[in-house]
Amino acid sequence: MPRRPSASRWPRPISTIRSACSRLRFNLSGQYGVDNLYVGVPVIIGAGGVEKVVEIKLDDEAKKNLAVSVDAVKELLVACKAIDGSLA
Repeated sequence: MPRRPSASRWPRPISTIRSACSRLRFNLSGQYGVDNLYVGVPVIIGAGGVEKVVEIKLDDEAKKNLAVSVDAVKELLVACKAIDGSLA
């Protein structure tokens, strides 16, 4: 089951927070070279939700590891869609 940010993690209602940095799964649109896939990345969260994906510079090994992870998720999505066509 995906890990979600816990409400207890925030010391006050999120609507009153100016901004905070956290890592969560976010649907990327070009960040880190990934499109239309939820990936755990650092983000800036404000009162209105995610304000910005923080793109940190990755070394070559980290880029390879990210690519392996993204490819594995894409393969799982293909397998799930083969099992249940309504997921397409």
